[in-house]
Amino acid sequence: MPLFKQDATYYAQEVKAGRLTASQLVDWALENIQALNPSLHAVAHVQADSARAQAQAHDQLWRQLSESERQELPAFFGVPILLKDLGQLQAGEPSYAGAQLMADYVANQTSYFVESIQALGFIVIGRTNVPEFGFKNISDAQFTGAVSYPGDLTRNAGGS
Repeated sequence: MPLFKQDATYYAQEVKAGRLTASQLVDWALENIQALNPSLHAVAHVQADSARAQAQAHDQLWRQLSESERQELPAFFGVPILLKDLGQLQAGEPSYAGAQLMADYVANQTSYFVESIQALGFIVIGRTNVPEFGFKNISDAQFTGAVSYPGDLTRNAGGS
């Protein structure tokens, strides 16, 4: 399971050059979440099916373009991203805001910020864990669980 060690610009350039695919990146990100999230609790919601479908659409588009057209793709084409689960709504996806009260909430529209993220070519793969309603600087919401610091699982990672 490869860990991401470069920034988003690097991975977007790799996709545009054909050295990586959006599907590979999304699968790696989902594998990382599956392997690390049980101990870190950093991700509150994963949307694997829609992320994989979007990655396949990105890959199909890439195959249809010429080399020069590929360079004109959005800056972060094919790069997976997690959204902070506070107000960054995406139609058809849940948004908990770290609160049990929001357990059944599913957004009916996509926020402008998320539309902008998607327009940049990012593929949303889920939502990060946050303090309940973002009210404090430590992510230990009872509903979504406390976020652990990767370097010492007995410590909290702090805010979202």
